[in-house]
Amino acid sequence: MASSYVTSRGSTLRGLIETLADLPYGVSELADAEKIASDLAQTLTASIDNDPMFGGDSTPLDPAVLLTPSSGKRARVSVISLVGLPSDDMRQSFVNQLQMALRVHQEAPCR
Repeated sequence: MASSYVTSRGSTLRGLIETLADLPYGVSELADAEKIASDLAQTLTASIDNDPMFGGDSTPLDPAVLLTPSSGKRARVSVISLVGLPSDDMRQSFVNQLQMALRVHQEAPCR
């Protein structure tokens, strides 16, 4: 399925959902592969509807903006309130995405 997904629909979550919703013939030997894939597509779609950050439709956080001081200023500490995120799952998703962004920022070569 992976090669079919990459060659036909790219590398986005929405593309994966489209592939799962209309599973190409012969990509799985499971008896209920089409139903399993369709159910997974529905679950992923629901997750995106409930948490836009999961689907990448929201504005991504830039850790550099949060952690880089203004010219001539000392580094500041940013406090991030999670009060606006109504569930533990959404808060955990936010924290996970922030951690990933910070790792990418750390691994990027200095400019």
